[in-house]
Amino acid sequence: MILKDSCSIGTPLLKVSISILPQEIIKGYPEKVERLGEHIRKRRLELGLTQKEVADTFGVSKDTICNWEKGKSFPDLKVIPKIIKFLGYNPFRPEGDDLISRLKFYRLVNGLTVEELAERISKHPDQVSAWLAGRRKLSKKNRKWLEEFLKGNG
Repeated sequence: MILKDSCSIGTPLLKVSISILPQEIIKGYPEKVERLGEHIRKRRLELGLTQKEVADTFGVSKDTICNWEKGKSFPDLKVIPKIIKFLGYNPFRPEGDDLISRLKFYRLVNGLTVEELAERISKHPDQVSAWLAGRRKLSKKNRKWLEEFLKGNG
């Protein structure tokens, strides 16, 4: 439950009620938000939701939400797009500016497995897996095609 302070100001003819939601009075409100779980906890507390209510939103257990918030586990890729929507912003940033970092970022924010990513870009999963792991370099043709794909879908 979120605690709110309310105060009323004004004249007898005009009364204005102001709700104040100071971070300090919300028990467990994260002071520093760095990990994904801290982003989730902060948003959950801002919305006045329980871990169970958030768990139901994502189709996971209350214990799973607790583990995410404590940094004990990381959400499955399939849940990441729902988390981004829940937060109202994307807390992730690409690891770098290179093409493979951008491809990894695309995969993450869209919650795609390697197989789903490969299907989306019309490539073989083994080839995509090798690119992502750095075991295989992109050909000029694939590099150009992938640049265009990410430009249009990034």
